[in-house]
Formats: sequence, C-alpha cells, structure tokens
Amino acid sequence: MLVYKSVSNQNIYDVCLSTYGSINYINKLMSENGILSINDVIPVGREFLWDEALVSNPSANQKFLNNNIILATGITKKTETGVITDDAPSDGDLYGRKNDAWAKVPVADLDPFELLANKITAWSAIPSDEKYPSEKLVKDTIDATPFLTLSITQLSTAGTIAIPANTWVKDILVFVISGNPIINIPAISSGDMNGQEFYPNSAGLHFTSAGNLDVNISGGTIKIQVIKYNI
Repeated sequence: MLVYKSVSNQNIYDVCLSTYGSINYINKLMSENGILSINDVIPVGREFLWDEALVSNPSANQKFLNNNIILATGITKKTETGVITDDAPSDGDLYGRKNDAWAKVPVADLDPFELLANKITAWSAIPSDEKYPSEKLVKDTIDATPFLTLSITQLSTAGTIAIPANTWVKDILVFVISGNPIINIPAISSGDMNGQEFYPNSAGLHFTSAGNLDVNISGGTIKIQVIKYNI
C-alpha cells in the first residue's frame, strides 16, 4: 500500500484518478480511508492509503506526473463577495490543473479509461453506437451460437471441399439438384447417399490443419455444405 497526499482543491474523484487511474476503485478508496460521502471536503495534505497493484492506467498517471498535471476539479477562488467555483471548461473534454490554470488532458491519455455508464451486460432491444458490451456478454453470445456453416459447394463429379485448419465437423448436408446420384464421402464411411439428408456420423471429424474433404458422386448433381462447431 502507498500513501497519497491530497493537494489544494481536490475532491475524492481527483484523488481516485490520481492514484488508481480510474474511478472504478472509488468505493474501495473511500471505505479504506474513512470518506463517507463523495461530497466530503478533502483538506490539503490529507493522506490516502491505496493499492498500487490495482492501478488501471499507469501510463496516463505517469503522463500526468511528467507534465505537472494535477487533477483538482474542485478548485475555488475567493472574490470580494465570497467564494465561487472556478469550473473547468464545459466543452466535454477532461481538464486538470497545471500551473494554476486549466489544462486539457490529451485524448490519448483517456482511451484506457473505462466509462462504466456505457458498459452493458445484456443486449438492448434497440442498439446504440454509444454503448459497448462486456467481455462476458460477447463470449456468452458467441457460445450461444455453437455452429457455423462453410460455403455451399456444387458437384456433379468427384470433387473436394476446402476445410480450414482446426475444424471440428458437426454435420454434412447434401441437397440433390438433379438426377439420382450416388454419393460417397470416404472420410466418414457414409456409403451411398440419395436425397437430402444429414450425415450424423460425421461428428468428431477433426481437421487439425487445413485440408480437403473428398466427395465421390456419379449420376447427378448435388449441393453440399459442411456444418462445423464454433470452437
């Protein structure tokens, strides 16, 4: 654990970004340092314990240090009538304090930050360009679509079907286009095939490297499609 000392006019968000590089750990920072509310006034020199192993964006933190950028968005200034808030520019960019003035934080430094408000863990009925899915949601979606199909090949004589590397074949679907064909696929010992059927015993056929699936046909024309597991 390291100790961070707050500077003038910092709030808890500034402290969290200055230490962990992300507001994802704001609850941890508050609970471990006795901060009860995000609105608590942070006095100058207030010490905060934080875990350097959890830094979300060390490169951005280092750029803040190298460029003397202090995140202090709670800046106030006194006037003859009292204390007023000296707000950062409201153009949508992120600003920090540098040499007693507002300095824009470069966009490149913000890319690694995660905007939790825009992360979704379930698909919306109406998609939006402003939202992005979590890793788990993407994986679950892929896993829920377990089968993929290769392109359809038309044959009237013996031929081959190109199979990509690391393909597990689930089924082979044959459509008879014309004639009364006799069909044989030696790799799965299918025997004669006539009509539109699946080859259920093709499951487990594995191509560890790219190769060809041989198809023997006579007496007609077919279209054939390989269905593979999505693994």
